[in-house]
Amino acid sequence: MAKDTAGKAGREAGAEGKGETVVIKLGGSVGFPGKPDPKVIQEFIGYLEMLRRKGHRCAVVIGGGLLVRQYVAELRGAGVNEAFLDELGILIGRLNARVVAKMANGRFVETLEQARYVVEEGILPVMGGLIPGQSHDAVASVVAEYLDADHLYILTDVGGVYDKDPKKFPDAKLIRRLSFSDMIKVCEGLESKAGNYPIFDFVGAKVISRSRIKTTLCRFEDLPAAMEGKAGTVVDG
Repeated sequence: MAKDTAGKAGREAGAEGKGETVVIKLGGSVGFPGKPDPKVIQEFIGYLEMLRRKGHRCAVVIGGGLLVRQYVAELRGAGVNEAFLDELGILIGRLNARVVAKMANGRFVETLEQARYVVEEGILPVMGGLIPGQSHDAVASVVAEYLDADHLYILTDVGGVYDKDPKKFPDAKLIRRLSFSDMIKVCEGLESKAGNYPIFDFVGAKVISRSRIKTTLCRFEDLPAAMEGKAGTVVDG
């Protein structure tokens, strides 16, 4: 699906001063490391309020976090199939999304159409997962595509895309910029199972590529710097 650039330009021309549409995915490992972290969630809400004060329209996707991985580790060993484990991940992500929606005075949504309606009403939509087999990164990419977003931010516990695993190799170097095709190559072949979507998943990479959605991957705490192009990995062009 190609991005509706003409339609988007028209909407922007008719809504001068309303800023950009920004989709942010908050990794569950950041906001929900086994349980809700109110301090992190409040800080995240502060980022959202800053964006909205600048006139930007925002939508949020929340990941499942450690609780998903704990469920998956125990149940996979007991022979539970991947589709069911994905469903659990969706339920936990939606639970986390409800928490953020409540604390941010936003609205929890479960479909793309609901997200669009809520954004157009000037309210913050917050969602978790959509369907089995789809990571929360992929969900955020699809939401960004559906809303004709100008920018997608993926907030994690690492600084972006590195030339090798920074958690294993202290000399790993951050890659500051990637093309869409390079990002697909990075994600190609990565294992995608319930509770395990490293870096950014292949489906998400394909979605941002087909609709040319500028995407930044960065640490949660680096979001203000990333918005100025001073942190993280930017996927564009």
